[in-house]
Amino acid sequence: MKSRIYQVLSEAADYKVTFFGCNFIDMFYNGLEGFRRLIYKKNPNRPEPVKPDYPIVHETFNITGKNYEEIYTEWMRQLLAYTQAHHYLPLYVDTIRLEDKSLMIQVSFRVAMKRDKPNVPLKAVTYQPAKLEKVKSGYQITVTFDV
Repeated sequence: MKSRIYQVLSEAADYKVTFFGCNFIDMFYNGLEGFRRLIYKKNPNRPEPVKPDYPIVHETFNITGKNYEEIYTEWMRQLLAYTQAHHYLPLYVDTIRLEDKSLMIQVSFRVAMKRDKPNVPLKAVTYQPAKLEKVKSGYQITVTFDV
């Protein structure tokens, strides 16, 4: 059984979403997958092809912050802005380098197609920093989105 990667805590004007991971790197991988499922509905009848027949764009995000909460919040903010500006669907993390106060992450995207149905109309990531907590299975971080 696969463990959960994210959980929506509230569905009002703000969307509080908790991302899980056994370590900090895992939280970024699960954060991308959870973010992808938040903005577009996953259709089980149309999985991503092994050999894509569409162009893939690679974008590198370089983020610095005082702590992991600030880095994670800024990464979600940049990821949302990039997907909204270009109408891209994030696919997967190519490379990731997380140091004490900086993150370098390369993500692959494709253009969102007609078959990709929007899920939650996210407007922005709030300016309050994410909340990181140690849990029994690893870590969890809660990010608040405006809808």
